[in-house]
Amino acid sequence: MYAVIATGGKQEKVEPGQVLNVELLPGDEGAEVNFSPILLVDNEDVMSTEDELSGVTVTCLLYTSDAADEGLGVDLGGRRII
Repeated sequence: MYAVIATGGKQEKVEPGQVLNVELLPGDEGAEVNFSPILLVDNEDVMSTEDELSGVTVTCLLYTSDAADEGLGVDLGGRRII
């Protein structure tokens, strides 16, 4: 099964357990973020209309990037640029 979601002005194909690098999202590390899929494929079933996708969400957990964890960013008055 996979879904296509829109984030950061782009469309991304996501699957369960996948790690995905996206633009900055609001929230703390470990917080859940819900996306409304624009396409969902489950085996041979393809769902793409608003009626089929109503009530369907893709839930993701937020994690920091490796570069931010390693301190490779530049500190500019409390903001980290990576």
